[in-house]
Amino acid sequence: MVTTINQAQEYLETYIRPSVFERAPEDSHLKDPLDRMRALLKILGNPEKKFKSVQVSGTSGKGSTAYLLANILGKAGYKTGFASSPHLQRINERMQIDMRKISNENLVILVNELIPAIEALKKLPEGEPSYFELLTALSFMHFAKEEVDIAVIEVGLEGKYDATNVLDPLVVILTNISKDHTDMLGSTELEIAQEAFSIVRKNDGGKIPAIITGVAQEELLEILRGRANSLNTQIKKLGRDFSYTVHELLNNGVRFNYIEGEIQYEDLEVRLRGEYQAANSSLAIATSRFLCKLGFSISEQHIREGLSSAFFPGRFEVIRSGKQIIILDGAHNEAKMKAFLHALYEYYPDEEKVLIVGFKRNKDTETMIRELFELLNTEFIFTEFNKTGDYARSNSMNLAELRSHVEKIDSKKKIKYVESVSEAFVLAQESGKELIVITGSLYLIGEIREYLFPTE
Repeated sequence: MVTTINQAQEYLETYIRPSVFERAPEDSHLKDPLDRMRALLKILGNPEKKFKSVQVSGTSGKGSTAYLLANILGKAGYKTGFASSPHLQRINERMQIDMRKISNENLVILVNELIPAIEALKKLPEGEPSYFELLTALSFMHFAKEEVDIAVIEVGLEGKYDATNVLDPLVVILTNISKDHTDMLGSTELEIAQEAFSIVRKNDGGKIPAIITGVAQEELLEILRGRANSLNTQIKKLGRDFSYTVHELLNNGVRFNYIEGEIQYEDLEVRLRGEYQAANSSLAIATSRFLCKLGFSISEQHIREGLSSAFFPGRFEVIRSGKQIIILDGAHNEAKMKAFLHALYEYYPDEEKVLIVGFKRNKDTETMIRELFELLNTEFIFTEFNKTGDYARSNSMNLAELRSHVEKIDSKKKIKYVESVSEAFVLAQESGKELIVITGSLYLIGEIREYLFPTE
């Protein structure tokens, strides 16, 4: 039995281990890794079957899109669950209802309810669960116990065996596909797409979800269309069935129009920075409108309120500290890094900048460093983070590896290598530069936020 939130977190972290995620073709005879998650949930009384859901996948933008949809549903008066990963500071962030994190007290209660199920599972052939599976199960338990009307669930890894794939969602959102998690999902966009699109399936309950997508590559769309046709489900595609036009980058967000057939919502404002947030918002709006066909009641006003009240930490988050501005963005793959740097230039073209950068292992680090060096002629501080991840106690790329990647690209930049995140931040403050930009990994962002805003 655990009695405090720290004990609960420490207990759950004992199940952190390297990913058991496997890629497998349709005709594989490998045992389905999802059987372990199904067995755990069965012991718990199948909480995942007690609420409606939308599942959100994709390489970039899935977190923001899921958040925006959940916020819109909440403004429409629905009791809405929101499950995201990873967390920045506390595991409570992963299980929210109406954008309120689960309390420490309720999380401790749920963990104590989960422990007997874990012990029972260990005695079955499926074996003990993983950390991510346990956090996912806790989210489902919380949503079922609180009787949410609907939950918006962000996947962990956008592949066939992601623990969230035990759901029977009404709708699946696929934001886009680019290279990420290549060690587990595949080395090409095509391989990654084949894994990501496996989220569209006939579920355990026999349901087949509709698809809302922002995927743009025609080769990948052909695969998605083939999968949809074989399952006799429909696709709504950004740029074909609905679209947007950006009017203005606001100081704290984006103003844009949304167009779907004869419907046009003019001068929408999303309080998240970066032009790409108009695309994420449009996916959330299209999903909201589709849910109306399934009996939900969501008005244009609910959509406006959901977008204009948005706040999602770590996604082009701007913090003012005296005369300096701190910008936090977890741009952890090539597509995200390009989009973030473009937005950074759009918002702050002239300000002097110092960048704190740290990456997870097994990322396409050289490509992202090259993007940074090509677009920014400024001071860089490379560092390591120690934030606990889903599959390792610390999955930060170390300084020696970072230095090796940097020197392959450009050894003449003004660069410092600092082991401690807090030391890196103090150095950035002492630089006197107008902008302190922190990017490269959400785990780095979480550690910086913990430094800036210590939790209880």
